[in-house]
Amino acid sequence: MPTMPKNKRAPWMPAPAPAWTHRNRWPGYKLNKWKEASAQFKILNPLCSTPGCNGATHSTDHKRPISDGVDPWDQSNWQALCYDCHKKKTVDDRTRAQRRPGKG
Repeated sequence: MPTMPKNKRAPWMPAPAPAWTHRNRWPGYKLNKWKEASAQFKILNPLCSTPGCNGATHSTDHKRPISDGVDPWDQSNWQALCYDCHKKKTVDDRTRAQRRPGKG
């Protein structure tokens, strides 16, 4: 009797859930207005803004998280980060938010 290869899932089974989801991600990241503004910001800031890191800019990040109630379009709150620095900052922001009383 034929069997399915081990790396395939049956078509009726749901896809595995991602390890990390953007439950509280700002919906504005999908807007063309944001994508264009971010691209322009990255052109003007080609290097990572983390002290001691001279990596190429990968993303436009908010210094203070939007969840703190700051205006997402305020460019004084933007910073250019390389991939590794952005990943570290995201983990730090997420940890800080989980430790804050009244926040999840």
